[in-house]
Amino acid sequence: MMLIPCLWACLLQTTPPWEPIKMPEAVAGKTLRSVAAIDGPRGLIVGDEGLCLETRDGGRTWTPKSLGTKATLRCVRFLNEKEGLIVGDGDPESPKPTGHIVMGRQMTSGIVLWTEDGGETWRKTYAPTNFELTCAEARGGPVQFGNSGGAAHLDGDVLRSAASVRVWKGTEFKSSRCYRALFDIRAVDAKHWIAVGSAVSVGFLPPPTDPLYTSGPCRALYSQDAGEHWAPAKGSEGLGVLSSLAPDAKGLRILAAGDGGGLLSSQDQGMTWKPVESGVQEDLFAIAWNPRDSEMAVATGDRQTVVVSSDGGQRWKRVSAGSSGALHSVAFFGEHVLVLGDAGLARRAPAKALLSAKPVDAAPPPAKPAWKGPTQTQLDRARVGAVSLYEVALDAPAMKLKADFQKEERITAVSPKGYSVEVEVVKGSPPPGQPAKTKAEVEFESLYDHATWKVGESREETSAAGKVVQTRLADEEVQVAGKPYDCIVVQVKMRSTDGGMVVDNKSWFAKSTEIPGIGFVKEEVTQEMAGPQGKIRISQRTALLGVRRAKE
Repeated sequence: MMLIPCLWACLLQTTPPWEPIKMPEAVAGKTLRSVAAIDGPRGLIVGDEGLCLETRDGGRTWTPKSLGTKATLRCVRFLNEKEGLIVGDGDPESPKPTGHIVMGRQMTSGIVLWTEDGGETWRKTYAPTNFELTCAEARGGPVQFGNSGGAAHLDGDVLRSAASVRVWKGTEFKSSRCYRALFDIRAVDAKHWIAVGSAVSVGFLPPPTDPLYTSGPCRALYSQDAGEHWAPAKGSEGLGVLSSLAPDAKGLRILAAGDGGGLLSSQDQGMTWKPVESGVQEDLFAIAWNPRDSEMAVATGDRQTVVVSSDGGQRWKRVSAGSSGALHSVAFFGEHVLVLGDAGLARRAPAKALLSAKPVDAAPPPAKPAWKGPTQTQLDRARVGAVSLYEVALDAPAMKLKADFQKEERITAVSPKGYSVEVEVVKGSPPPGQPAKTKAEVEFESLYDHATWKVGESREETSAAGKVVQTRLADEEVQVAGKPYDCIVVQVKMRSTDGGMVVDNKSWFAKSTEIPGIGFVKEEVTQEMAGPQGKIRISQRTALLGVRRAKE
């Protein structure tokens, strides 16, 4: 019974010498999202459900500290040894937001805590948005806050306090649109600021002419007037998001870390960026310079990835073989590097040991069953030229939205991996914002084969977005154009992590291969999401009217 914990400890202490940090019981199962060193021995960690931990011995031991909130705390940052900020969202006791909101998230305001005595006491206020509050930064003047509508809505604003931490009463915020999620904001100096996040992914009609919107692919912004105005940064385009920033002590070198092992470097206060090879493919979530060694930087990410640079961020080496779970934050405490992340994971290592350590290879990802290719049923249904005609009825009373239309789905191309579909509204009008004609690519490997499930069988998937439960119900017969079809019935229930959105989907799939594509015959969907005036209910019914089969 003692072999597993002993083995785990040994794995963490292999070269380089990672030392696991024992955490209090309050940490069990919770994500540790951000860590900050206050001075030599003191520091704070924040995370899920209002979790806050304090160290007074350089990160060796940690004790719980109550902040009086159940919010998901996403960032802790100290501006100096006295002034600090913590931000988060999702506290059920927060008031309703009065500013920019995204539906489908709980209608609770973001939370802001600040201290002027080194973290001994904290004052609390609420930001007027239900967006995720991702970061906070200040440099003598107003506080700047980054935010995001969540993984499914990468939109956001730049929020500003009305005054500096020392005189701010926590009651006034200013907001400016940036049209993208912002995950980190940093002050290079009092005037020069930088921010990173997503590219523009939310459309508007009519499209804004603001350069922040028209420069959609840019994932970095810069300001030359202490955050009053922002401009897109050249060279910051790329796939995925940028999650973290690290200006060096003099503000001459700035590093940004992001998805797919992406690293960028800027030497002109964030106006332009160049890519840097990290040597890893995992998403990177945090990056930091060593305040005692101006040439050393560390970045952490998914699968417990840790990479280190000893030459000012030009070249990097992997110093952690990796395992399940993500490392969301990194900080230097004296001579040690501390990293932390999912499910209470926390460990540290001497900075010098990381510099001298030999590069390690990434641990192989969990084995994935080899795909055996499309089933015969999938191939029989995927015939070029096959057309399915559907009738769709959408109703959202609270939004004063109702749409009844018919659409055709035509298979236009087939390959060994999947097929292409053209979807066109042929009668009536689609809901606002939905195009009348689109294209889609369907991969055989991504399709569920519910025919192999037993009636009553359920499967559950959990992710950062929420929980999805699929269940095969009893088979039913459905009439299509006067012809009966024996159908597999599947119910899918989804609940977002914060409970702001609940979806109940019931679908019927014909067993016969006469129905093209996935054999989709009928669907009933009910969606409830949080709105400013309470729950918003949306219902949609889709029914197959007929099929035109492909010519052999």
